[in-house]
Amino acid sequence: MAGLMLCPLALFVMTFAIARGVPVVGIVFVPNMMVFVAVTLTCLLDLSLHFPAIEAVV
Repeated sequence: MAGLMLCPLALFVMTFAIARGVPVVGIVFVPNMMVFVAVTLTCLLDLSLHFPAIEAVV
């Protein structure tokens, strides 16, 4: 269900970009943000699978 909700930062960026008259900036930023979030989560998953002992420490 969480994936169906809009990201508040994406809404803010798009609204701000449209208000400033540069909607292209918002359109470019939002997909880039999604890609970097996916990369970050993938790296965290990879670390948790390769180093399971870290989970016990944290």
